[in-house]
Amino acid sequence: MYINQINNFLSSYENITKDEFLKALQYSNNTNNSWLKREERDFLITLILIKFSEKYPDLILKWWTNLNKIYFPKLRLAENLSFSINTDFWQTARKKLLKEYETNFINDLALLWIQLKDQRNKYDSYNLAKFAFEYNSIIDDSAQTLYLEISLKYNLLWSAHKWEFYSPNIYNINRDTSNGKHFVKCMSLNETVAEKIRDALTKKTPLYHDFYDIWYIKNNSGFDFEDIDFNKILFIKLKQKDFKYTENYDEFKKYISSEIIVNNQNLDCNLDEIYEFLWKFKQKKWDN
Repeated sequence: MYINQINNFLSSYENITKDEFLKALQYSNNTNNSWLKREERDFLITLILIKFSEKYPDLILKWWTNLNKIYFPKLRLAENLSFSINTDFWQTARKKLLKEYETNFINDLALLWIQLKDQRNKYDSYNLAKFAFEYNSIIDDSAQTLYLEISLKYNLLWSAHKWEFYSPNIYNINRDTSNGKHFVKCMSLNETVAEKIRDALTKKTPLYHDFYDIWYIKNNSGFDFEDIDFNKILFIKLKQKDFKYTENYDEFKKYISSEIIVNNQNLDCNLDEIYEFLWKFKQKKWDN
């Protein structure tokens, strides 16, 4: 079990017994296992983020992991790890770089008994690498998949800065010799939200969590969607997609309903409200 290998992976952290782990997750026979597995994946993601933030200074945390781990810890549980690297490499150099990260990730995660599933690897002209790793759940020993992504497609528009994040809640801070505090380089909040809006408006098959995240930020933070600098970034992000927007909202809502059921997501938001909010960005006359 990977919980028996944590100290090999992170020397400042102790291993955890299965009983300790299940107790920390408040496991019982009546607990929803799907939700516990999401908690478990979030726990693993945090451990991996601690390791990678220390070992790979060029990796920049982005997208939903960025929102969950840095800006809005109560937003929703992290499901995958997404990074960006600023580089002007040509294709051959990008290919070499991504293969190096793949090899390093394989070796690193093997310390936790997490294995790469080769057949699920995805490379997109060596601008994007998506690695699928498999581990056995402590909950019921079922095989679970964890995705790691590295994007080289677009350099960040704003400088990345280091932000604090903390140990998984399962650890009592007194047991953690690093005192629970870590730092990771991450995408700015303005650029993260701009990419969320771009994806919600332009993906051929939009994802519910993009809409949910925007709804959450709109209703639970003081984020300024009218800010001039933010809108400059959003313009560039939408221009990258040639302002080609998803149009069939009714079909999208049908798809979303099935996605929520299939993925057992307990994420409730007013979809009509947020779609109406996003509509103004589609109608906006952007200055070139």
